Amino acid sequence: MSRKMKLTAALLVIMMLFAFIGACAARPEETVTYIGGVYADEAEPSGITPLMWRVTSPEGNMIYLFGSIHVGAPYIYPLPDYVMAAFLSSDYLAVEVNAHAELSMRDIMAMTSLMMYPIGTTIAGTVGQDVFNGMQAHLQANEAALAAAGLPLAAVLPISRFPVWFSALNVLAAYRAGFHAEYGLDEFFIRQASALGMPVLEVESMREQMEVLANFSPELQRALLLSALDTEEMAIGIAALFDAWAAGDYGTLLSMLLYEVEGLDEELMTEYYETILRDRDMRMAEVARTYMTEARSVFFVVGAAHFIGEGSIIYLLERAGYNVELIGAE
Repeated sequence: MSRKMKLTAALLVIMMLFAFIGACAARPEETVTYIGGVYADEAEPSGITPLMWRVTSPEGNMIYLFGSIHVGAPYIYPLPDYVMAAFLSSDYLAVEVNAHAELSMRDIMAMTSLMMYPIGTTIAGTVGQDVFNGMQAHLQANEAALAAAGLPLAAVLPISRFPVWFSALNVLAAYRAGFHAEYGLDEFFIRQASALGMPVLEVESMREQMEVLANFSPELQRALLLSALDTEEMAIGIAALFDAWAAGDYGTLLSMLLYEVEGLDEELMTEYYETILRDRDMRMAEVARTYMTEARSVFFVVGAAHFIGEGSIIYLLERAGYNVELIGAE
């Protein structure tokens, strides 16, 4: 398959896919400590310049929008002063999914059904025996790397549904690229908010995100699983994508987002982008508008791709009459 496919699959994982993927992996022993804008070792900011916007409603209420990467590495910390100043000046943190939130028994039961097939049914019956065999062989060959990434092979069972298999392949690709959910921006800000006593709001829930993945058509599931099997090539794409995010390179991020996905016809491409991105962008933009209507001072953190291109959160808010200003390093 072409590099375009690998970059697009990486984009799904890192830019616009789900905190569910990060939540699959156990946390490593090393942690990032940054409370109140000061590192214990008084390190200087890392020098990265990720995209961030200040949005003001017609009534004068304001929130910040920050494009997240759901995995990361220690070298991106400390974050730039302009990012931390915006975060620390806000009264609330809003994240795509709070992986630390307690789940109700109803949500646990619903998520279990989304993750596991009924007895006697397997993913092979959905995507085909050949794809299942390829995934199983690939993950078995990379069992040590999976364990190091925090996802033991025993957690990926034959009766698991698409979200589990797809997430395992993507966790492996991110690990190969040197990134881990522990250092993702969502995880970082949730920890800081907890330490500061800042309330954490959820833009979506983990259950909602899993429902999106679980409800892909069998044809789309098959195509995406095939694309994710080459984790080494995906790792190269993830690293390139991460560089563009760290540099705040809007043009490169947009070009990656617009890559065509090899193996998907027009109908599957429509399902892919509308389900994973633009349908969710509309819901996220409405949540952002609600925060401003309620005059909440919010630092709003979701996947970076939700702010990129036509139909994005930025696009929708500007069309609705909100003032959107790109904020960066001085």
